[in-house]
This record gives sequence, structure tokens and C-alpha cells, in this order.
Amino acid sequence: TKIDKSVWTATADSYERTGQLPNGGPDKTIDNDPTTFWHTQHTGGNPGYPHWLAYDMKQTIIVNEVELTRRLNNVDSFSNFRIDGSMDGTNWINYGAYSLSTANGAQRFAIPDSPGMRYIRVYALSSANYYAHLAEFSVFGSYAQ
Repeated sequence: TKIDKSVWTATADSYERTGQLPNGGPDKTIDNDPTTFWHTQHTGGNPGYPHWLAYDMKQTIIVNEVELTRRLNNVDSFSNFRIDGSMDGTNWINYGAYSLSTANGAQRFAIPDSPGMRYIRVYALSSANYYAHLAEFSVFGSYAQ
């Protein structure tokens, strides 16, 4: 089951506040609109890797899979990343390293052992560029009892 993102909050290590308007902010990755996107800062600074997006899902979710959607017709962002989970948003557990293909569209990744977590983070490790961007992030699983 795709988990409802309507109450989630999103944060990031950096985001472009002016150069990609109306896009740029991390909240664009949970708006269910693949035409909007988050982008790391490139105006007034170029922070390098690693980059991350973190989500407070507001309750414990049993995570079976995550889905990342690249920007439409723009596949030059990060490719190597890991998925981290946390119950408190401070202490993170690495749940595996993954690679995005250069294809358009949504790509799903299974999370081993379907862990429970309240917070989830996409930790982008590398790219040919200093920046990162992403259109959508989703979680498939179930609500913990």
C-alpha cells in the first residue's frame, strides 16, 4: 500500500530558495506532482555531496519499498544513495545502498526486512555534478499497530 504523504514534513541539507521557483524546496518531493521538484542550492553557494532529504511520516510505518521519481526529462542528478530510518529523527540506521538508473519515471527499491520507522531519509552519495534534485519520494508499506 502506498502511504499517504499529506501530513508528512520534509527537510533537506540544502535547497534552492530562488533559482528554481516555484520549485526548489524539499516539500516538492511529497506533493504528488511529478512536474515539481526539490533542488539543492546553486545560487550563492554550491554545497557538495553528500546531500539528503529527510521525512517525518508522523507515525511509525512498516517500510517495504521506497519509490523515487527523477525530474521529468532530467536524469543528471544523483545516482547512488542509501535509505536510512529512525524513530527519533536523530539516530539513523542505514537500510541499504541503491542506485537510480538514468531512466525517467518512478523507480522502486525494496527495503530488507521491512523495518518500522517514523523518519526516513534519502542520503544521496554521489553524482557527476555537485547538485542533486528529485521530483517525488513515496513509501510503500503499512501503518504500525
